[in-house]
Amino acid sequence: MPWKAIEACMMVSRGTGRYSSHILKEAICIFFSEAKLYPSGLTSDMDCVQKWALRTGQTLQRLVT
Repeated sequence: MPWKAIEACMMVSRGTGRYSSHILKEAICIFFSEAKLYPSGLTSDMDCVQKWALRTGQTLQRLVT
C-alpha cells in the first residue's frame, strides 16, 4: 500500500522533485478515493478529510526532509 501512495504522489506532481503538502494532500485524497478506503459516510470533499489529508501530507513532507 505505501507504494501506491507514492505512485499517486508522483502522478499528481508529474515528476517534479519537491512536493508541497497541498500536492501530497491531493494525492492522498485521490489514492483513498480510488482505493475506496474511506469509511462509509466520509468523502474526500469533506472539510475534516481535507484537514486530515493536509496534516498527513505535512507529516510525509517532514519525513522526507
